[in-house]
Amino acid sequence: MKKIFIVWLFFIVTFTGYSQQPPHALFKKNRLNGHVFLDYSKFNNPFISTSLKINVGAGSTSTITIPPMEINGLTTPAINGTIMFAEGEITYQQRFTPWLSLNIRAMMIGRFGTNAFSLLYDGVNTISGGSIGWRIRMVRTKKLILTTEVFVKNLSGNFINIKQFISDVIDGDPYASIIKNTPAMAGGINFEGAYAINETWGLQATTEWAYGESFIREKESFTSKTSFLGEADFYPKHKLPLGIGLGYMLSSAPEISMEGGDYLSMGLLKLAYTGSTDFDLGVEYLTYKMKLSNRIKNPLVTQLMLSLKFYF
Repeated sequence: MKKIFIVWLFFIVTFTGYSQQPPHALFKKNRLNGHVFLDYSKFNNPFISTSLKINVGAGSTSTITIPPMEINGLTTPAINGTIMFAEGEITYQQRFTPWLSLNIRAMMIGRFGTNAFSLLYDGVNTISGGSIGWRIRMVRTKKLILTTEVFVKNLSGNFINIKQFISDVIDGDPYASIIKNTPAMAGGINFEGAYAINETWGLQATTEWAYGESFIREKESFTSKTSFLGEADFYPKHKLPLGIGLGYMLSSAPEISMEGGDYLSMGLLKLAYTGSTDFDLGVEYLTYKMKLSNRIKNPLVTQLMLSLKFYF
């Protein structure tokens, strides 16, 4: 049923978006002071529009050393391995007035080992779910826009822990389970801003706070995200349809860290095509240090994301 709804929604907004466009269609995009702002996969922007955004990506850790494990008196040797990531997200924003829009997001993230030992140690972990929120514009001038979004998100974590399952079976646990499914609902608020220095250069910043259930069932959690972005669009002055963005994020949100609670620092580089009035298309390179329990050294994660956004 969900798949049918998503396909139906995609075709409705696509056919609407490709109807006759007025000469000022560029204003449907994220524009201030002549600067058209880039859109990012993991960073919220403050603009209110009717749009559909699709993000897909994959990545991996640097080589990690999996420490020795003891199972039923047997100790495995230390082994090198890597962990792979894959994710997808779709976001639909419906503008009702110049100061109000509804945002609906659905996403899935997966993390899994690339060999038998990394699978045994880290298992297969997925997070799926989505959020719904209302974005409200607070301030808009020629160069500046500030908005806030109040949202509720509902995530489901599925964790396959092979090592723990084997240990529980050996210990005679009658309720041993290889899969742990943990739902987590939270509510929160975003504050988002953008400032256009001129038609080439722009700045963006966001902060988010959320409180609710965590994937650790014994406690509720407070999570936050703060990000800063600087960017350049070379199309207005040089007719070169290229945008470049650099960003930094500090986050403890579970959809970033996969578990929540631990803060990680993320860097971003984006290259985007900026020659269209109807869509954004870009490739992002993301990198951050991943915190994993019982690792000898926290690995470096690198990801490539493809981001596509249609404006209607």
